[in-house]
Amino acid sequence: MTPYGILLIYNGWDERRVHRVGVALLPLDDPAELLWRSEEPILKPKEDYEAKGRVPNVTFATGLIKLRGKRRIGYLRMLSLLGWHKVNLI
Repeated sequence: MTPYGILLIYNGWDERRVHRVGVALLPLDDPAELLWRSEEPILKPKEDYEAKGRVPNVTFATGLIKLRGKRRIGYLRMLSLLGWHKVNLI
């Protein structure tokens, strides 16, 4: 929850079966409505081992934390390695 609404971090596939992470903002009073959605993924496979690893083309968000004043998304790479990605969100 933010002062602006519900911040939703979600996982999804694109048309090439690449698993990516997006973000959307929903109103507090009607979460079935969409206020805003990122046009591009905020996280996608980019490292060679993410694109060609044991489980290829997968980045899967698992949580959001605040560490040293910065927000970080925890995510799985190749469905087995945990990574952290700094994000600038609300």
